[in-house]
Order: sequence, then C-alpha cells, then structure tokens
Amino acid sequence: MKKGFYLRTFLLFIFLASGNCCKAYHIAGGDFTYRWMGGNNFEVKLTLYRDCSNPSASDFDDSIKVSVFDRVTNLRADSVVIAITNNDSISLSGEGCSHPPDVCMQYGEYISMMNLPDNPNGYYIVWERCCRNSTVNNIALPDQAGMTFYAEIADPSLHNSSAFFNSQPLPYICLDQFFRFGFDASDSDGDSLVYNLVDPLDGGHTSQFNPNPYSYSQFGNNPIYPEPAPYTSINWASGYSLSNICGSAAPLTINSSTGEIEVIPDLQGIYALAVEIREYRNGIYIGLIRREIEFTVIVCADNEPPQLPPAFTGNSNIEVFATDTIDLSINVIDANGDSIFIARTGGIFANSFPQIIDPPFAMSPDTSGKDTVLTYFKWNTGCQHSSTVPYIVSYEAIDNGCPLFLTDLGKVNILVKEPPIVAKSNLLCIDLISDSVLSISRVSDTAYFERYFKQFVLYRSINGSAFQPLKIIKDYNPVLMFDSTAFNNRDVDYCYVLSAF
Repeated sequence: MKKGFYLRTFLLFIFLASGNCCKAYHIAGGDFTYRWMGGNNFEVKLTLYRDCSNPSASDFDDSIKVSVFDRVTNLRADSVVIAITNNDSISLSGEGCSHPPDVCMQYGEYISMMNLPDNPNGYYIVWERCCRNSTVNNIALPDQAGMTFYAEIADPSLHNSSAFFNSQPLPYICLDQFFRFGFDASDSDGDSLVYNLVDPLDGGHTSQFNPNPYSYSQFGNNPIYPEPAPYTSINWASGYSLSNICGSAAPLTINSSTGEIEVIPDLQGIYALAVEIREYRNGIYIGLIRREIEFTVIVCADNEPPQLPPAFTGNSNIEVFATDTIDLSINVIDANGDSIFIARTGGIFANSFPQIIDPPFAMSPDTSGKDTVLTYFKWNTGCQHSSTVPYIVSYEAIDNGCPLFLTDLGKVNILVKEPPIVAKSNLLCIDLISDSVLSISRVSDTAYFERYFKQFVLYRSINGSAFQPLKIIKDYNPVLMFDSTAFNNRDVDYCYVLSAF
C-alpha cells in the first residue's frame, strides 16, 4: 500500500467500450494552453487523451490542423498544421497497486510556435475532432458528437501566458465512494482564476462518417481548417444536465475558487464533463482555457473506505450551552488494514482560515496510523461562543488502499446556545416569627443547576417604598429565608421579592 497522505492527482476518464478505427472512438478529451515566449511569439500546446484499451482503436493523428480567430470579429488570424511532439501512458493507480483490468490511457502533445499581432480583441484557438465513445452515458448519440478543443488568448500586448492544469489524469473513479479531484491550475503571471463546469462542445463542423485523418473534411478525406465560432454544445442524454452530470443523488459540483470537484457516483458508466478556467487581471477578464474529459465509474471491490465513528459520520448535530465542554474520542477503523490519515477543518480551531471565534479554541489534531487510529475533539466553550448559527467541523479519513485512495467524510454541526436564563422563583408566604423577625418561604417546584446558578437576591420594600436589596443567598436549595430586621412588623408593611441569577 502507498504511504502518502493524499492522492491529489486524480482525473476522471476512461473508456471501457470497444474502439472503432473508422470513426476514431478513442478520443477521451484534451485542452489547449499557451506560453508567451517574447515579442509576439507564443508556444501553443494541445494535450490530447485517448483510450488505448482496444487494440483496434485508432492512434493519435500524426498532425492536426488548428485555426486562430479574432475573438470579436471571428475573422481568421492564422491556421497551422501541428505535428504530434510526444506521447506516453498515464499512471492508472496508486504506487504499489495493480492496474484495473482492461484499462489503458495515453496522452499526446501537439506543440507549435505562433506569431500573433497585437489585438485588443484577443484571439481564440480551436481544433475539432470526431468521435466519442458510443457508450458515453450522459450524451445523446455520443458516437455522432464531435469534440471541440478551444481556448481564448489575451491581447498579445499583455505578454500573457495561459493558466495550466496542475494534474495529470487518472482514468476511473469508484462507484458509491466519495471522490474529490482538483482541476486546479497555476498561472505564471499571478492572474486570478475562476473555475466553472460548462457544457462539453460538439462544435458542429465534424463528420462522423469521414473523420480521419483530421476533423472536418470538405471532400472525402481532404481536410480543411476549423471553422470560426459559434460552436454548438452537446445534447445531454435524458436524465443528465450540466447541473447533474452523473445523474447522481448528490450532483457533481465544483469549487469556483479552487477547481476541486466532488461527487459520490451511484451509477456505473462513462461520463463527459468540461471545466472552464477564466483568467482575470486586475479584475478584468483576459482569457480562458477549458479541459474536456470523459471518465468512467467502476466497482472498486478490493477496497473499503475507512470508517469514522457514528458521531462524526455524515451530518451530525451537537447542542451545548456556552461554558459547556465537549470532549469526544474519535476512533477510525480501516477494514482492509490500510494506513489511515485523518484531517479536520473548521473555523473554531487555532490557525484555521477563516478563523471565526475568539479563544479558547477547539482542539482536534490531524493524525495518521494503520488499521485503527484514535484522536479526539475537545472544546471548552465560553460565553462569547454562543450563537444561533451552528459551527461546522468537517472530518476526512483517507486510506491508501488500492486501486484508489478512498475517503470517509463527516460533518458535525455544533450549536452553542446561550446559557439558560435562571428561572424566577416565586414567594409562597410570609410568617410572623416575632416583632422583629419574619420568615419568607419560596415555591420549591423550581429546580436550579449549580453551574448556571450564582445567587438569590432578596429585595425588601417598607410601607410601599422602593425595593432595596436585603440579603444575598449563595445556596440554591433553601426554601425558607428569614428577615431579622423586620422591626415593628405588626404595624409596618414589609413586602419581599426574590430574584435568581
């Protein structure tokens, strides 16, 4: 088993269907990126992914025809033929794990230099290719749908390089298991990046009948360069949409700030998705890249995820009063004997971001171990922590099992309520003991808890005057109190009020 903390290099795609060399049902996805090389020169790269699990599937094209257009006028600015530069296989599982059967994925890179004149409109670059796997679940008639690879290039005078994805694909995810993958990218210019799921592009200019050797044939197999925008989106199959790409009970989502997608897939099959990264400089949009990819959901029968205890599994609720102490043990077990890595997040911990409370902070250390891991959660709440909105603490227990690392998630909603108001204690009666002593009894049906009780204060009014504090009583048990200064009580009116704090 691999002894790493977190497998972040996940990507989502695979074809298990048989290929078709005539229709090139091998394409899994790809993305354009570019680098400014000085002056008006740019290195443009298309990374293309293909399924190699079927020996009859067609190989990468030796070269592709790419077009560049003005982003506003759609006038052609350049057209180039780009030869494949290199290709290689993609790692399919964690270190020390056997590859899933019948799985093979390769990438090819097409790299070329381009010279683009300054243009405040900017440009877009495009290449189209047919076809997709016929067994893609979430696209209607997928073997008749092309795939369009597209990026927008900022005005060359900005000397901008596009963002580039940080991770290489991994070809599958596990049925009924939580999956997180980062479509995160880096930007050498320090520009701001915003991530979104978008519709995969069909394009509308490819032919599913004569797709080889390029994308769009005017006469038989005599290819021409890609056409300008607009480009059509794919048609989603029934039951699928951009808002529910996998048709799962909990839809696949993306974090617009980090690029992380999350899903618990509950249907086997092959799915297509596309992620767009928009690039902003000083708040102004300048360009985008997009990655389209297909992924498969398979049964991972050889690994079970680690298990958080019930109090930390799913979505649990804890209610306490301010000044209460929460002290819980967290015992995580992995049935396969894998290594376990526990991490927690939440704004109630020291050095968390954002930090949403003042001390004292909650304590729950990240930790790791094998087979079984024990940690804890402890928080000595204070009056300042009372809130009508629950504090959220999230836990992840991750193993290093094969073929993929699996995760158990837990979310705890902690509602810290204001300490209860000490109930008013009513007086029952006043008895005459002597000319100077009165006894005052209180109703005994009000119970007081020591941790919320500070004291009783007995107030007295004489002949209708204002009430003045007479006595402080620290004991919350007695039901009988005495006033030994009630002089001449047969002729003077004495009135009493008892308050509890």
